[in-house]
Amino acid sequence: MRQGKGEAMIYFAYGSNMFEAELKEYCPNARFLSKARLNDYKLDFTRFSKAEKRQCGVGDVVKAKGFVVWGVLYYVPENEVPELDKKEDAPRAYERKRVQVVLPDGTIREAMTYMVREKVGTIPPSREYLKLYLKGAQEHDLPREYMELLKCIRTKD
Repeated sequence: MRQGKGEAMIYFAYGSNMFEAELKEYCPNARFLSKARLNDYKLDFTRFSKAEKRQCGVGDVVKAKGFVVWGVLYYVPENEVPELDKKEDAPRAYERKRVQVVLPDGTIREAMTYMVREKVGTIPPSREYLKLYLKGAQEHDLPREYMELLKCIRTKD
């Protein structure tokens, strides 16, 4: 499956979209495939979201040798990809990037994810926003160490 415009997408969610209820607000027919990890990247909050719903730093993945970002792979149907782009404010704020993720059995899989276009440094997320990350991590049984790392992220409140 090529993953360009107008096609279904294998999507690596590492932020609030890991929580299925959050993703399904925009992509009701998205389907969970697997948990996965993105090697040599780290989670950061490099953009301020002015959206009324957020008003805080929002997630990004940044190249960082030796680090790992855990997340969730979803199949997003072709007709719902534009809604996901809209939610992620792509291509203005975020851009879709092709990445290689590793499944729990060691299989490497190509997926699309969203990365911040213009990083401005680390901006703390809100406690409410970070709770969505934790709910998604718990829902999909991500590694305990990763959940502990999420719990240690400094929030703005």
